[in-house]
Amino acid sequence: MKRFIKLFALPLFLCVLGISSSPAEAATNGDYQYELLTDKTIEITDYTGKTSELTIPTEIAGMKVTSKRYLLTDVVIPEGITNISSLAFSGCSSLRYISIPSSVTSIGYEVFKSCEQLIRINVDIRNSSFQSFDGVLYSKDSKRLLYYPLARTDTTYIIPENVINIDGAFAGNNHLVNIVLSKNIKTIGPNTFGFCSELVNIEIPEGVTTIAEGAFNNCYKLLTVYIPSTVTSIATDAFQNCYNLVGLQVAYNNSNYFSDSFIK
Repeated sequence: MKRFIKLFALPLFLCVLGISSSPAEAATNGDYQYELLTDKTIEITDYTGKTSELTIPTEIAGMKVTSKRYLLTDVVIPEGITNISSLAFSGCSSLRYISIPSSVTSIGYEVFKSCEQLIRINVDIRNSSFQSFDGVLYSKDSKRLLYYPLARTDTTYIIPENVINIDGAFAGNNHLVNIVLSKNIKTIGPNTFGFCSELVNIEIPEGVTTIAEGAFNNCYKLLTVYIPSTVTSIATDAFQNCYNLVGLQVAYNNSNYFSDSFIK
């Protein structure tokens, strides 16, 4: 018989492509307003042209562009860029589409955090590190699902079986009701499903060993979660503020958790 864990309380937007130094001098070049930083690189502060689909220049006035601060809806990252830093497009609320070139080999953490209008991420098929499946960002070997765009309106998503890592990929999603996890996932990392406001049910497959801190925090509509026998560690705040969660259904042969393991 399955057992349940009882729960009783269980400025324009800044879009940074790199780490910038303190600005030292403001200037204008064509449709771009920019600041010359103390390290002699350029931070674009505004774009006054009329297009919303723009290829970001790599240089202005012979100096390297390292960051930007302006609002766009469509971004084409130019060939030659190798790194997209953590939080690079965080808070770009109007961003809808982004194209990643073949040269990008590194993408940081929470790059598209709070990009509420982002529908699709495209990756050049020649890229040896990343790829896009129907607008969803994956590693080239398909073992990591890196980011699921927030503006996709599907209510169900099935994670491919070869995926083993989904850390943070779905945080803030307001459309998904059901998510089917890959049977090869071992860890549900920090904040992976945090603030998924429409998520109702999820079954964690056999093989998962760890449910990290904040993994399902603020999933307000989440009703039930199945915990398999293989889970050995669940962070105390993994289900924080899941106000409608009736219980965690624990596999009868789980030797670490039983129905009274958590107090809300």
